[in-house]
Amino acid sequence: MSLNLLPAKTSRLSFFVLLGFFCLSLVYFISRGPLRPVDLNKCDFTLIYFGSSFWVKGLSPYNHNEINKLCLKIDEPADKSEPITYVRPAVYPITIFPIIAPLTFMKLPDAKFVWNIINCLAFFGAFLALISYSKLKILEKDAILICCLALSLNPIHRAINEGNPSALACSLMVISLWAADRDHAVLGGILFALTLCLKVHATLIFLLYFILTKKYKLLLVSILSTTLILLIAIIPSGLNLEWLYAWRSNVNAAFSGGINDIHQVKAIGYLNLDYVAIKFINNISIIKIIVLFLFLGYTTLLYRYNKFVEYNYKNLMLLSYVVVVGLLLIPYQRFTNGVVLIFPIALAFLWRRNHLINYGNIMLILLIPFLFPLSAIIDYFLKKYNYYWLINSPWFNCIIYGNRTWLLLIMSMVMIRVMQVNYLKCHSSRIRG
Repeated sequence: MSLNLLPAKTSRLSFFVLLGFFCLSLVYFISRGPLRPVDLNKCDFTLIYFGSSFWVKGLSPYNHNEINKLCLKIDEPADKSEPITYVRPAVYPITIFPIIAPLTFMKLPDAKFVWNIINCLAFFGAFLALISYSKLKILEKDAILICCLALSLNPIHRAINEGNPSALACSLMVISLWAADRDHAVLGGILFALTLCLKVHATLIFLLYFILTKKYKLLLVSILSTTLILLIAIIPSGLNLEWLYAWRSNVNAAFSGGINDIHQVKAIGYLNLDYVAIKFINNISIIKIIVLFLFLGYTTLLYRYNKFVEYNYKNLMLLSYVVVVGLLLIPYQRFTNGVVLIFPIALAFLWRRNHLINYGNIMLILLIPFLFPLSAIIDYFLKKYNYYWLINSPWFNCIIYGNRTWLLLIMSMVMIRVMQVNYLKCHSSRIRG
């Protein structure tokens, strides 16, 4: 990775203040992410670990009954008295299990520790790639601030703490985009394939970006790599499709009366519009129509304002737009998928460098709530002042618990406005020319 290590022209005092801010952000990241205690019975990684363990043995990774019977043979109980069990239906794609398989030869706590290290290293690599992608110097003021805010993102803390594959998937996605920008199509394609295999619905939206930027060789490599991993994943089962039926059963159980049921969960754990809108529009069909019209509207505006505009942050602008729209409109966007908000963070600082200071400041203000564990903070005050009954209020769920969805909606509008401003500026200059 080619990175310029020369600092920008700034005073020594300012540099050390920034360095101190970076150290505080790093401590915040470590304490909230990899070092924060987690209950392995409620940990996302536990589901993947046991599923992969069964996949290695040639068993269905989605069969909860068999997994619960054999848990004690795989690993010791977390508290020496009760077995670690599948506490919820696993809906991860089968392609994730061969990737995690090497970790299953360790005890669960050790595997989780190694998984944390892998995720942290990948994330550090991701924001270095993002700085390079943004054409910044590694010790430049804006680059350090981008790293500080990236380290402070609560979605990455939660993803690493729970062992959710979003952390690794999104980190590899950023590095893949850097590789694509440097015309390393094979490396970028392989990394993109890994992101799809780890968290397909969270990273599938980036297909649109690669298509719009005409990275066809990278797409071909990613399709071939994904197909290869899929074939490896289904080899143990041969022609037996029991795993597929079990997976579909798990999906139905999770989304129909289960932990991901759109009618039952609190909106604060999700980012997409569905989980907020259902609180006051109790009709899935109407919500799907609204989402479809929004998608068509966003796509039309992107085509209208971004097609002929040329500016030095165009690709980052397109990426951020795709990220925000994807989080809003693609179903089942859990809060941990918000790791990809590192793109809008970088975009905000590039706006500030390109005479769009007000828009950059607005974007940074909109991103502030994503830096803190709002769910825990809100629940703490509701319990302390005996207002916990409010969580059953549709309007409270929609407006307060769903606040980050509305912030994403405003972000998308700000980006549309900036695209419009750039378009008009470009159009007027061409007329004068």
